[in-house]
Amino acid sequence: MAMLLQLKFLLVWICILMVSLPQSHSRRYGLKSKTLHFSPLSEEERIGLGMRRMVKPERQTSDSVVDGDQLLREKRLAVPPGEHLPPISQSVHLNDSHHQLIVHWAGEGSDVLVALARDIDQKLDSQSTSKLFFSYDYGESFAEKQTEKLPGMVINHFYNSPIYNSHYVFTDTMHNKTATTNDYGKTFRMHPSPFKPDQISMHSANADYLLGFDEDDSEKRLWISKDFGATWHVLQYGVKSYFWGITPYDSADTIYLERQDPNKLSTVLRTEDFFTIDHTVIMESVVDFEVRDNYMFATKKVKLLGATNETLQLWVSYNRGPFVRAIFPGDQPELDYYIPDASEDQVFACVTHSNKTDLYISDVQGTHFVLSLENIMYFNPEGAGKDSFVSLFVDETFADFHKVEGLRGVYIVSQVKSGRFSLDNTISLITFDKGGIWERLTPPRLDINGKSIDCRSVQNCSLHLTQKFAQLYQMQGPMPILSKKSAPGLVIATGTVGTSLKRDTDVYLSTTGGSTWFQVLEGNNFVSFGDHGGIFIAAKQFAKTNEIKYSWNEGKTWENHLLSDEMHVYGILTEPGEKTTVFTLFGSKVDAHQWILTKVDLRPVLGNNCTDEEYKTWAPSDDRPGDHCLLGSKMTFERRETFARCFNGKNYDREISSTNCSCTREDFECSWGYTENSANECIPNVYVDIDPHFYRCTEGRVIPRSKG
Repeated sequence: MAMLLQLKFLLVWICILMVSLPQSHSRRYGLKSKTLHFSPLSEEERIGLGMRRMVKPERQTSDSVVDGDQLLREKRLAVPPGEHLPPISQSVHLNDSHHQLIVHWAGEGSDVLVALARDIDQKLDSQSTSKLFFSYDYGESFAEKQTEKLPGMVINHFYNSPIYNSHYVFTDTMHNKTATTNDYGKTFRMHPSPFKPDQISMHSANADYLLGFDEDDSEKRLWISKDFGATWHVLQYGVKSYFWGITPYDSADTIYLERQDPNKLSTVLRTEDFFTIDHTVIMESVVDFEVRDNYMFATKKVKLLGATNETLQLWVSYNRGPFVRAIFPGDQPELDYYIPDASEDQVFACVTHSNKTDLYISDVQGTHFVLSLENIMYFNPEGAGKDSFVSLFVDETFADFHKVEGLRGVYIVSQVKSGRFSLDNTISLITFDKGGIWERLTPPRLDINGKSIDCRSVQNCSLHLTQKFAQLYQMQGPMPILSKKSAPGLVIATGTVGTSLKRDTDVYLSTTGGSTWFQVLEGNNFVSFGDHGGIFIAAKQFAKTNEIKYSWNEGKTWENHLLSDEMHVYGILTEPGEKTTVFTLFGSKVDAHQWILTKVDLRPVLGNNCTDEEYKTWAPSDDRPGDHCLLGSKMTFERRETFARCFNGKNYDREISSTNCSCTREDFECSWGYTENSANECIPNVYVDIDPHFYRCTEGRVIPRSKG
């Protein structure tokens, strides 16, 4: 029985994700892919840009208050407020007990927030209800709209136009209805829908153009509306997936469409006029197709000469050029592909072989790959890890892979030391040269109480950070690794010091882009930052509390602020971009679940605007002895002095300079046909049965002989 309660608890956890989404890639719509997968860059990729989803857990933590010794330690560490003003906080009771809340910030220049309270799975309950709230004062108050404006609707999701933040589409998949507003919810228009609106996607340049899809439609029809959802007509039949084009590589009207053929394979089409006059066949006999930035990917199954079974192949198009087969070293079978990152004109690919998944990195064209790391933590419900406990709770692919935003070439991954999925078999690794060399994370020398951390005496002791696998295993709250372009060099994560991830976790912070770390909080906390990294906020995960902590000096010290309501905290969110000082705590009443939203403005604690004297310069290479440059250049950033208690401001324009410099070993990767050994030397790959020096060397052509 206890195990069942734990499983129920864990199922709810999976829904909570709070990270932001870059806008330069294309989102997949339609049905799931089988052999070609992409990292869901965030929950926003699933539910929309600027949106956050909060879910009430089925139970709270058993220790509802912090122990006395810990309170004494925190009191000693807290800095007296001095002459600075305290934070401003205000709570709003929504008087709503739905278990899920989706919140959207309308965007810059607007004080509008939208909140949808709904049941977690409306498909299973015909008695489902929902409530829709709008705030016009940045979360200080909310007005319930649905009862009066949209009677009878059960809203399951909503969408915001990328052009006009006043335009929203709300969908009801139980009754096949949509509702639209073009004035921030002051007026609405309801429309019947000729299909179940499971998915709505919006044009990037024309707010009236919408695409719609019913995931259960036997005819797999793709619908289009040219009047903001008032009327719809069928655009194509037999649709498996579809993508909007991405500027500047495509026109705004471009649609890529994967149409399923009778043989269960697909034909990929491209149209620039909504199939009105003409379209182009991009590729035929495709198993799966994806678009990401300036790359397009497809998988095909081919029976090679003399083979009894079909071989899965990855094909890649760069800058919308022709598709070329991707070449991986070795002769191991390629069972599926997962693309965690395709930025900076290179592609990382996780490739599942017979009994493991390895990480590879490509050349600029994305067609020739070299091994970057073996045994990366990767899960596929129909492949790698399908027999592990993870398959009980997750029905989508994922890899423990984090790109440190704001810095070139820095990534953090989890590696499985052998084939078994377990915490004591999983470690964290970091690279500063985009996968050329991976190393363990340097642990802090002291803990939060100033006591020495005995790690050097233990073999293979290092810092390990929790990503999705550890969060599922430990049934933690959703505290993913946090890094943002608005605060280059800052990385916040939950982790532990030891030989693996199997220990109790605390909160760790790096201000050096992952080179050095120190412990900033004990136990599991929700943590966020704003003002370009100038202010931090934290609250205990799910514990009963009436206070938050904040730090204005990069976690060196923390101060407490009492809230007007005692609550169970389920998460802390801020407007995407992390440039503001306003945060929202999501939680519920202590005695019974009723949503409470607490707005906390930390602007008063920072004092005056920063002056030129309160800034310094920082380069990622400053903290790595001997590494004066990374990836062939030295990037220098302006940042606020750690103990300068001042305000950067939302419009702060950080100065960044770049200087080219001589390359070192870390700036190079092994050539195709070579692999790296433990001494960081490139040696010929034993699996390659052709001479890599003369690969594709035609008559009359000269190719320099590579040394690896």
